[in-house]
Amino acid sequence: MRLREPTTIWRDAHDRVTAYLRASRVHDPELCERLGDQIVAAARQRYETESNRTPGDLVAEETRRLVEAWTTRYLGPATDESIAQRFAHARAAVLLANLTERWPDGFLNPAEQPPEFGRRFKSTYLQSGPDLEFSNMSPRPIDLGPMSGLADRTWKTFDKWPMLRGLATWSAFAAALVLAFLALRY
Repeated sequence: MRLREPTTIWRDAHDRVTAYLRASRVHDPELCERLGDQIVAAARQRYETESNRTPGDLVAEETRRLVEAWTTRYLGPATDESIAQRFAHARAAVLLANLTERWPDGFLNPAEQPPEFGRRFKSTYLQSGPDLEFSNMSPRPIDLGPMSGLADRTWKTFDKWPMLRGLATWSAFAAALVLAFLALRY
């Protein structure tokens, strides 16, 4: 099995970063290329000291770091959220505020954006709630009140007469068939 050349690995990593940026609706191709070059360069520099890690992991980490720095610029430092939560909430806020449509070159752009951009981003940023706490709930019978008994009695009243009529009709039909059989046979 032949190993890939290092330049091919980094070219693939750059292509993945630019694909992520295009999927994130960064429409400016120059900005996409510039950010891709910046992320891959930072990952390559880290790879010199952390050669036990894959280039893909380093590029993904650098992309998260870039999004975190961009988010911190508009929202301030993270308070009680993990890095993954902040990353997901920032991406959701960008999509919910439709920032990439109104300001196509605004997402991850180091240039200063209009104040309206920051206001919309802050207003749609999802704050995470408290941590989920599990509790045990024991099942209890449901009391439906007097309507339950009334509905049960009504259902039983309506239910038996059609069955009895059907049984009587089919019994009469079966008896007529037996009589016709006996009449023709003997």
